Amino acid sequence: MHRKIRKAPNFLFKYYPPGKYTIDAIERRYFWFSYFKNLNDPLEGRIKFSDKFIQTHFSCKTKDEIEKKKEWLYDYHGHALCCFTTDNTNMLMWSHYTNNHSGICAKFNCDADPIFEKAQKVEYSNKPPLIETSEDYIQSYFRKTTNWSYEREWRLFILLFGILDREKDKDFVNHKLNFKPKCLDSIYFGINTTMETKSLLINISKKNYRKKIKFYNSIINYEEQKITHQLITDTNIM
Repeated sequence: MHRKIRKAPNFLFKYYPPGKYTIDAIERRYFWFSYFKNLNDPLEGRIKFSDKFIQTHFSCKTKDEIEKKKEWLYDYHGHALCCFTTDNTNMLMWSHYTNNHSGICAKFNCDADPIFEKAQKVEYSNKPPLIETSEDYIQSYFRKTTNWSYEREWRLFILLFGILDREKDKDFVNHKLNFKPKCLDSIYFGINTTMETKSLLINISKKNYRKKIKFYNSIINYEEQKITHQLITDTNIM
């Protein structure tokens, strides 16, 4: 399974639900990474390992040992993911990932932080990948079925324990990886984001970020049946 590695676009977006964890992530400038089994797609990580792959990387000889090891690889949390998108106007993602448009969508400048040099684009296919090499195994984390293609997803991948010929990422601590302050470019508020959340995030940006963060309100364009955004000034924060 070979794929072309693409450079991340200039900007990527990340949807956040409302609440204290989102506020904490923006205030303390970090990305949260999730295990496969905590993602919202039950097919995540359900990949097909070749018997040769299992025998090469693990001391398994019998068929039963091989099958048990395949199941263990799915349960073994040796990796974690952080998800982004190139689309900040998708109605479904605003509904699914921001608790019915009450959270935010943050825009990150990929050129402002080397962390995004590791970002990879998700490919969409309904054919399960066959894992024959350790690189196949890593690349399978950047694949989803075509049902999810509307998300236009990019991912950061973290290896926790240095399995399968890879060194673990030493900057990763307790599911968190810090990003540089200049990396955060803008924050988009949902249609139902509260004034309390808006004011809190604007105040955090003034206190914790040297550069000026741009803020936008989301607006429904009824004529075109889509979401648009309006830059917030002192006169239109409401």
